[in-house]
Amino acid sequence: MSAEDVVDASLRGLEQGKPVVVPGWRYKFYVFLLKALPGVLVRSLALRTQGKYRR
Repeated sequence: MSAEDVVDASLRGLEQGKPVVVPGWRYKFYVFLLKALPGVLVRSLALRTQGKYRR
């Protein structure tokens, strides 16, 4: 997703009075998963992913 796409979605959300805008289907799917999955599983996945990118 380009920066222009994010800005366009943000400005549309601002015009509609939305306090939070999640642009793109992929990120909307991630937000859905974060809400649907149990917190223990989300934390486990986050820690596992975070470990891959630490130096």
